[in-house]
Amino acid sequence: MIYFEFDQCVNNTLALLISILTTTFIVVTTSMATVAHIFYWDTSYVLHYLKAKLKGYRSSASQDNVYKVFITYDTKDPWVSERVLETLRVKLEVEGEKAFPLSLEERDWPLGVPAIDNLTQSIRYSIKTLFVRTKAYAK
Repeated sequence: MIYFEFDQCVNNTLALLISILTTTFIVVTTSMATVAHIFYWDTSYVLHYLKAKLKGYRSSASQDNVYKVFITYDTKDPWVSERVLETLRVKLEVEGEKAFPLSLEERDWPLGVPAIDNLTQSIRYSIKTLFVRTKAYAK
């Protein structure tokens, strides 16, 4: 018969250290997974916010904005132009409690400037962009 002493094979300090490390790893991993699941949208928002701050994005409500809305539409279609200028413009700019200064292609774009430059400036100096889509304009 062989006599086996268990104390000679096991290093108590090493076993305790490995036990503490694995328990800590399991608890931290489980906690991180639970927090990530519960607060996913909050952490996602914070990460996107920090990313925007690092890249230097500015608020859309800055002092550079001249117009509230830039409206783009099919200027070649007289029915659409009439509806935008006569109805939509009046509703947003003239009527109501809040008057929204609008940027309209037919009215506000200076002549002789390339269309891409006018488009870029209109989008840049407006808080929002409204795209009035028709089948002909989409083509």
